[in-house]
Amino acid sequence: MNIIPQSEQSDVSNVIDSLLNVDILVPVANNPNRFEINVVIMEFVSYLKNEHRLGLSEEIEAYLKRLELLANKIAQAVQAGESSEIVKSARELDLRMREVIKKLQHDEKALEGIAEQAKMANKQIPLRQRYAEVISSWDEYLEPMVEMIDLKGVFDRTVRVVENQLQNIIHKMDVVGVLIDELEIVRQAQARMMAMEKVAQHTLKRGTEILLPLREEVRINNSITQGASLALAIIRKQGINDLKVETRVPLLAQSHKNVVSSSAGIEKYIYGLHHFEPTLNRFPARHSDRKSPDKVITFNQVKRQVIKSLPIADIMTWLIENYAMVSTDNIIEWFAMLTRGDRFHKQRLIRQNYFTKTHRISLRSYQILQKIYANSNR
Repeated sequence: MNIIPQSEQSDVSNVIDSLLNVDILVPVANNPNRFEINVVIMEFVSYLKNEHRLGLSEEIEAYLKRLELLANKIAQAVQAGESSEIVKSARELDLRMREVIKKLQHDEKALEGIAEQAKMANKQIPLRQRYAEVISSWDEYLEPMVEMIDLKGVFDRTVRVVENQLQNIIHKMDVVGVLIDELEIVRQAQARMMAMEKVAQHTLKRGTEILLPLREEVRINNSITQGASLALAIIRKQGINDLKVETRVPLLAQSHKNVVSSSAGIEKYIYGLHHFEPTLNRFPARHSDRKSPDKVITFNQVKRQVIKSLPIADIMTWLIENYAMVSTDNIIEWFAMLTRGDRFHKQRLIRQNYFTKTHRISLRSYQILQKIYANSNR
């Protein structure tokens, strides 16, 4: 058994008292002789270390269910005249809303960190790989949050229900007559609810501002890659003349041997190739046993076929069924181009799995209803 000398015990007590006085240490509930580090201090240290991890949108949804339950408990306590229960439930409601606000602010920092990390990654790594976490954060966090905070989403519905509940509670408390402290606690919870709603909208807006440019960069890169692949496929099969190049493609040679980098001009040129449709060269088939090369399917051809097939119950299913032998990358790219913007009247479907010849795809498809003819030039 080790016995601490009296002088050292005194020193330890002085240090503990000092930490308690500045709220670095706080007593453990129901045991004043045990202490723990203040939660606020722990969070501040985490902030200094930049330890932000993006949570799940489902966590916010779980908090919302608890808020609605607590508002009902306050209403029942007011009805029963239980002052202690009013105070207890109102304080817990306020605490839970502060936790939601803190989590939303934490998620915003996490999104900033994800974007910064993607930008600083090694440029030699392919863009899709560098921005993998950006795309994942958009699909698994930001997109569900948009649906949740939408006017008909879970967040908006819960906020309206709890706000109305608190307003009715305050009205009843005014009529029945309660202590000023109890009324102030409920009003404080009501004010916190409005603050939570503003923070949620700010986080959503800020998250979109952070991730959307990077997501758009990936989309453009995919289009450039597709255009280059299409051009190379045509060159291999039919020669470079079918590309109809009217001006010299701008190339910039570097000092390194056998290294050529592209300027913005060539990127723009290749990006436009995904709209390209090659001219068909007809050759006599007499005395020829050679198998004709596979025809390259372009987006414009797919778009015309979609318009002929309207309405389409599920555009992703339609693409997979009609272009079963096309690569999964092309199907995904056509899906994105068909559903982007206001080219068609469409309705969003629930998320489900789709299977191509080589991949399983999980996404929310669309029902394509009709073409918007005002934008037929698209």
